[in-house]
Amino acid sequence: MVVLTICVGVVLQVRKGTVGRNLAAMRGSEMAAAGLGVNPTWQRIIVFALAGALAGFGGMLVTIQQQVASPNAWNTDYSLVFIVLVVTTGVATVEGAIQAGIGYYVVTQILTYLPSRLGGSSLVIVLFAFGALQYARHPEGVLEFQKRRSTQWLERQLFNRGGDPVGAPLYPSGADG
Repeated sequence: MVVLTICVGVVLQVRKGTVGRNLAAMRGSEMAAAGLGVNPTWQRIIVFALAGALAGFGGMLVTIQQQVASPNAWNTDYSLVFIVLVVTTGVATVEGAIQAGIGYYVVTQILTYLPSRLGGSSLVIVLFAFGALQYARHPEGVLEFQKRRSTQWLERQLFNRGGDPVGAPLYPSGADG
């Protein structure tokens, strides 16, 4: 938990700092950001280096925990499922990454015990298809969709006490003035 807290703190600081603001500007319009003096290539290199450092640190922790460093320990099926989990929970948020990690642990346990009992490894394909369908329905991620949905519900509950439906016109028909 300490390592997770440190990594989350580093990511949040980077997002609030100059690099994060430059990346937000690039997400809006790369040409406009370049016109303001942001070097997109350099920003991508910085983000790639930071992501690689965090991934390498995570790999080091897994290797320490497993007591072995072997390419056979990294199954491509599990990697595919992990990518789908990260994308479907919300790739743009720290909460999405944490939930993807929790989901990865649960899915790994499911994939370890169920295929031997069901007589095949088609469960990976089913989970991948389910994740792809969820991504098609909610490209922003399921976590972001649920946050937006709960925020809208809360706003309706708090600010719509007068009985007017949300989205109703401010003026009755014929009184647009």
